[in-house]
Amino acid sequence: MPFKFAPKKEKNQKFKSDEKWNVLIVDDDKEVHNLTEMVFRKFTFEDKGIHFKHAYSATEAKNILKTSDNIALILLDVVMEKIDSGLKLVQFIREKLKNSTVRIILRTGQPGVAPEEKIVRDYDINDYKSKSELSEMHLITTIISSLRSYSSLMRIKEEVAKNIIQEKKLTQQARTSAMGEMMGAIIHQWKQPLGTIGSIASNLKVQVALETISMDMIDNEMQKINNVINHMVRTMNDFRDFFRPSKKEFYDVNDSINSAITLIGKTYEAQGIKIYSNEKVGLHTEGYANELVQVILIILSNARDAITDNKPEIKQIDIETKLEDSKIIIQISDYAGGISNDIVEKIFQPYFTTKNEGDGEGIGLDMSKTILKKVGGMLHVKNVEKSGKTGACFIITLNQI
Repeated sequence: MPFKFAPKKEKNQKFKSDEKWNVLIVDDDKEVHNLTEMVFRKFTFEDKGIHFKHAYSATEAKNILKTSDNIALILLDVVMEKIDSGLKLVQFIREKLKNSTVRIILRTGQPGVAPEEKIVRDYDINDYKSKSELSEMHLITTIISSLRSYSSLMRIKEEVAKNIIQEKKLTQQARTSAMGEMMGAIIHQWKQPLGTIGSIASNLKVQVALETISMDMIDNEMQKINNVINHMVRTMNDFRDFFRPSKKEFYDVNDSINSAITLIGKTYEAQGIKIYSNEKVGLHTEGYANELVQVILIILSNARDAITDNKPEIKQIDIETKLEDSKIIIQISDYAGGISNDIVEKIFQPYFTTKNEGDGEGIGLDMSKTILKKVGGMLHVKNVEKSGKTGACFIITLNQI
């Protein structure tokens, strides 16, 4: 975008602070500061003027940069307090402050002290100019180019930040959905134990009424109650571990598969769906064990829904693990009709769903791909057959450690 000179302002008319580019001049020559400001007094780019900050030494510049994170451009002298003060400041900005977005133009009056090729090669600067050959128009075009570059970088950072927020939102939605599934599983898995405790209590009450109770009977029935309670505690611990944030670690993928089956297996059995697993031992990877459990639960949930909706003859889900070319392969298959070719490329897109409104948000498979991608894994799908019946097979690929 070409620069333009601003229309003549009234004396009190000024740009708002948030409508200006912040440019830091770092030079021990006061005249350089004054001349630069004079050249750009009517300058605008992308409808914003320039607000200059001034530092007359590298030390002053460091203090300004520590408290200012919105400086777009630095016009930097090399020789100030010391012969290499400007170069040391470049290292401070890039390495200590970790600021990779601010554009740095090196302006030197002593090019022999700082040879251009060596400086550009060894220091993370964006341009190198000799003060003696830097005309007014050359300076303006150089600054326009740098501001355009900074503007593009900031737009990229904004998009990255938006994507991160969206990814976190999707993760939370997936977790919330999984939590609902888990609560249903807890209720189902606790129904029988609670019924058992109720039966034991009723039996004891009858024995007391008949005056046929003994201490041995009480001890025996109390032991049964304790066993049931211990089972419920183990179940609760399994669910608690699933929702606890996991650290990156080496783990056995079969443990994650078994954890997922433990969490929802009984619920699926109550719906007439059986889960079979055929696991190759010794499959270890590096990543987040709980997140793999979450991916497996999402795929199992989709398979369960397909079986429930389509009512196939084979009401089972097969899980198989194997090693191929140093890659861990986890295959999760159902036989509920498979996925039609016209949507197979869409099912991993966010918010794509074949379910009725309110029955699913279409974020699970997209979230699963994101989770696996973090650890160098992949997720894809194909249709398979068993006993003449077609079904979907989701394939998880992980690195073997």
